[in-house]
Amino acid sequence: CKHCIVLYIHNAVFAYARAGGMSIKIAYLIVKFMLDMYRAVLDFRTGGVKGCKRVWHYRTKRRVVDQFLGEYNVPVDDKGRIFVPAEFRRKLPPEADSTFVVVRGFDHCLTAYPQHVWGETAKKLMRLPQTERRNRVFIRAMLSQASEVRMDRQGRAGIPRKLLERAGIGEQMVVIGALDKLEFWNPGDWQEFMEEADEGMEEAAEHLEL
Repeated sequence: CKHCIVLYIHNAVFAYARAGGMSIKIAYLIVKFMLDMYRAVLDFRTGGVKGCKRVWHYRTKRRVVDQFLGEYNVPVDDKGRIFVPAEFRRKLPPEADSTFVVVRGFDHCLTAYPQHVWGETAKKLMRLPQTERRNRVFIRAMLSQASEVRMDRQGRAGIPRKLLERAGIGEQMVVIGALDKLEFWNPGDWQEFMEEADEGMEEAAEHLEL
């Protein structure tokens, strides 16, 4: 609380003055310098004071969210609807507004960004120079069939049929967590991808220094 901070600075100044036999002004400058250094060390974090306890969170461009992890086999009904796994629904923060932006992903899958995460991704896309053809091709290919998908109260989400067909998804899909987003896979493609990944995972880990 503000009172605690003021009291701390007041006591520190007088303690330094008494201990060092210095003037209050010099002691104040020393304490101020120490506080400035303390804030610099903690520059990668932000702190909010609640009562007399400091609560920390890491400073990021996007809100830190629970990570989506795991793999689930999910049926797809004839309307293209799925039940988003409960574990993923629980980790979806309020600012996502129960909404995903589903786009063409890589390796023949679909990528589902929570709405607030997509906002940051869209900003990056808008910064790409539109004069470069490869940027235009990527944006058009990715976004031409993109769709906002909102879950209902039961956790169902309807995926447009054209997107499902693009990923070769029929009556079943595999939903995987990919940190801040989800991916929707054709089960056969996912199995094939994992077999290939098993062979190159250790080599990739060495390259990434994990």
